Amino acid sequence: MFRLRTPLYWILLEMTTLTILLMPTSANATPAFARQEQEKCIECHTAYPALNSTGRLYKMNGYTFDTSRHLASKNNFKKMMNQFPIAAVITSRPYDKKKSGKKEMRAIHEVELIAGGNYRNIATYVDIEAEGEDGFGLVNGTTAMGYGFSPGLHLQVSYAPSFFSDPYDTLSDMRRMTVSHYNITNDSFSGVDGQLRHPRQQVSLFGHIADRLFYDVSVGGLTDDMVGEDSTVYLGRLAWEVNKDWMVGTFGVSGECKSTSVNCTTQARNFDRYGIDTQADLMHNTMRLTAVYMQAHDQYATGSKKEQNADGYVQAVMFMPHHWVPLLRYQSSQQNDGHDHTDTIIAGLSYYPMPNAKGMLEYSQDTHAPDGQIKDDRLTIQLQFAL
Repeated sequence: MFRLRTPLYWILLEMTTLTILLMPTSANATPAFARQEQEKCIECHTAYPALNSTGRLYKMNGYTFDTSRHLASKNNFKKMMNQFPIAAVITSRPYDKKKSGKKEMRAIHEVELIAGGNYRNIATYVDIEAEGEDGFGLVNGTTAMGYGFSPGLHLQVSYAPSFFSDPYDTLSDMRRMTVSHYNITNDSFSGVDGQLRHPRQQVSLFGHIADRLFYDVSVGGLTDDMVGEDSTVYLGRLAWEVNKDWMVGTFGVSGECKSTSVNCTTQARNFDRYGIDTQADLMHNTMRLTAVYMQAHDQYATGSKKEQNADGYVQAVMFMPHHWVPLLRYQSSQQNDGHDHTDTIIAGLSYYPMPNAKGMLEYSQDTHAPDGQIKDDRLTIQLQFAL
């Protein structure tokens, strides 16, 4: 049993008050891409930011529903400029408390500016972030530009997280529905390549073949290396839609960190990440199950041997009536050649007063921790609004 260190009634009162402040005067408010396409947010998102089948197709097509490959006219260009999809996302964490840390009140935690669109088959996406932890300095979180030759072949250049083009939610930390990051994208293991959720310079070919198979082949640099200097990393992704509601996939990352890199000062070090994943929408799309298992091999700083670790998670999300979305995730992580093992349970409840706004209450607790470390826990209230 866990113990709350703040009276529960104060937490519930704060959550209720902040949710009421987000209650809409209109239920038709929609941001960015929805304005451009003159569609509601729920056309692409079962619950923001998770993508449904329509949203996945929109992303794979390069942020357009039009697959006719026609050339845009001057009138179309003027229309696009008048409706250019730019959005702001404001995130607040009025209460955030870890057992291992102090209580924080981040009234404004993060502000994002997101812009993008598609013109003459050229797709662009830009995400500029300003976060309180960094003193609200502007950071290029993600920038991508691509050209669509056909639905089965897109070329993309980007400074973005690994597998950015992937339309499924299993590997996308950007589209997670929790405060807590996915362990597979957040763990850096020995630190040779860093965290998969961090951006890297990369060139990608991807597409959707026969309406069933998604592929992504990329080459890039190390994460957080803004110039992609020296070291080379290869990434691959396959996702097969068994049917319209069930996907099974595999993915891999392999590369070498050269001795000139700050991550590998003593010698060049090889590393790889590979795994399997699945995403299933059940019960008439009212429940989504996702699961990922990944192994990581990192060459030691000296010698040719590699340490081996494994991460994995299983998550269930319910899309309930009246805009309530409960979530439960179990994840298991390894570090230090498998000697340090952490298991964590994450439970969350979100409420959507409108499609582009939500309030969230989340609790996470370690059920197993490495020897000598405490079993951490965390309670967070988060509010998010996109406009």
